[in-house]
Amino acid sequence: QRKMQWGVRNETDLPDGYKRVRCGEDCGHTRCAYRQTVTHFHCLRADCGYGFSDKSRIIQHRIRHERLDALMGGEFQQYRASVTCDRADCEFDEKASHFHCLKCPYSCADSSKVPAHRKYHT
Repeated sequence: QRKMQWGVRNETDLPDGYKRVRCGEDCGHTRCAYRQTVTHFHCLRADCGYGFSDKSRIIQHRIRHERLDALMGGEFQQYRASVTCDRADCEFDEKASHFHCLKCPYSCADSSKVPAHRKYHT
């Protein structure tokens, strides 16, 4: 009985866009620090896949996506270091979280450069 009071016990306890992976299950994220070792969670956004073991980080992570979505304004695509951007000439692919402009070949790993580049296209 007491065990049911601790932690997340079913998928309905999670907000949309997140998945719970039980200890011993394979989350499929090859770079996941928690893979098959502890119960953990993953963001389901295709451009993310962020993994974490503390459910309280969901709100913080959602706020991060909201901030980045506003920053990118539909003109950039973000890729985490654990997600391939599938661009053969990209210096950041699977090495660093980074951004690609959707209007030209520009890319950067520093989010503070995104607004200045967006102005370049206006």
